Amino acid sequence: MSDWNAVGAIAPTQLTDARLEAHHAVQWCARAARAYCAPVSDDSHTSLTWDSAACALITQSILTDLKLGVRLHDLTLLIQTGKDQKEFTLLGRSDSDTGDWLKTTLSEHELDPKRLDAPGPYALPRHALNDGKPYGLPNNQAFEELAYYYSNAAVLLETVRHTQSNSSPVRCWPHHFDIATLISLDPDGGEAARSIGVGLSPGDDTYSEPYFYISPWPYPTTSNLPDLTAPAFWHREGYTAAILSSKDVVRVKDPAQQSDLVASAIRNAIKIVRKLLDG
Repeated sequence: MSDWNAVGAIAPTQLTDARLEAHHAVQWCARAARAYCAPVSDDSHTSLTWDSAACALITQSILTDLKLGVRLHDLTLLIQTGKDQKEFTLLGRSDSDTGDWLKTTLSEHELDPKRLDAPGPYALPRHALNDGKPYGLPNNQAFEELAYYYSNAAVLLETVRHTQSNSSPVRCWPHHFDIATLISLDPDGGEAARSIGVGLSPGDDTYSEPYFYISPWPYPTTSNLPDLTAPAFWHREGYTAAILSSKDVVRVKDPAQQSDLVASAIRNAIKIVRKLLDG
């Protein structure tokens, strides 16, 4: 994959603080989407997509010609219109600073800034940012490394979407901050429909480092799961998914080989998961 950026300049386990701050930052986008976009049942109106030209996660259209986004590599809030792009660097700024700027800017587009204050449907774990700490880390290069994971995943997942029928658009979900596509095996099957989620998590309470996942639904029994091609492995507690950890990806240094490793692991896992769901 020629668009793959080599990862590993910073150890995957050292990206937690960057991930937490970036996750917090994209909530400004989710707030705006909830405030100004027409809601849809699956909450996809709050999802973001990767914009390779802007190197950013970008909302759906809030107005005909207005979108919000976060450029991850330098943690900058963006407001895009058909005419221009306004930027607000988060590094060194607090959430109070950010809210003031965003409300002022959105007011210029005749959007009611008070609607940004509405409580959301979920809460993130409390972070020092909630107490007025400014964004920024001792090593801000971690944000650039995190951005590489998202840009790599976006390209790879678009390939999955175009090679697997009935796959959803590639979306980043602000609640868990993962970027994924969903392969629907029973497009008209209702709540019992079988599906395969394929995506990247930047890390969470289960695995602190970024990881790729291929997750079947409904979850199969875990007592006799078929072997995966190493270094992929099964996660079995709480949910079932084939996992490829970034710790295994960065053991390979060449970007083309990293790309091939991830793409191959995902292809093989999708085949295995399809067979499981076919029974």
